[in-house]
Amino acid sequence: MRKRRLLLWLLALLLTVCAAGCGGGEEVRALPESPAAEESLTDGEDPEAGADRDRENARGMAEDYLLSVAFSRDGLVEQLEREGFTHSEAAYGADHCGADWDAQAARMADLYLEVAAFSRDGLAEQLEREGFTRSQAENAADGCGAVWEDQAARMAAQYLESSPFSLEELAQRLEQEGFTRSQAMYGAERGFDLAAAG
Repeated sequence: MRKRRLLLWLLALLLTVCAAGCGGGEEVRALPESPAAEESLTDGEDPEAGADRDRENARGMAEDYLLSVAFSRDGLVEQLEREGFTHSEAAYGADHCGADWDAQAARMADLYLEVAAFSRDGLAEQLEREGFTRSQAENAADGCGAVWEDQAARMAAQYLESSPFSLEELAQRLEQEGFTRSQAMYGAERGFDLAAAG
């Protein structure tokens, strides 16, 4: 238990330093002066009060994570469990942190589109792998504002960087990635233009 408190205290300190260093203007939680100070607060405490404190610590950590990273509910529960919380504490933290999971899915969709090209179906599937429900994932993919033809062209150019393809082979590969036939053909044609220009 003492090791867990020390780890939680160190993580909270790290998150506080990160929040302060990142600017953001977000409210920073006060931390105990040391792990020993926190331990003195819990000596002689009844187990129920300790359980309440652990659930509230999980909630606080969930809120802190969501300030900088997008998570699904399930993904956040898993992350809190990796931090040493029980499943029950982690679930409480995720369920009581005030997250809008649809907004989290949209945020994660935007982050994925910044770093990689996706078809609409490919993006929804990736969000589901991250733990979002099918409805959350599809709503995020539909609402992200991506131009799927441009995404197809971007993916085509990436394929052409690593392997030679005929126009038809490239279009078929894009269809396998979840693009419609018209998106795939546009993407393949434009991908050749992008690859030649790049």
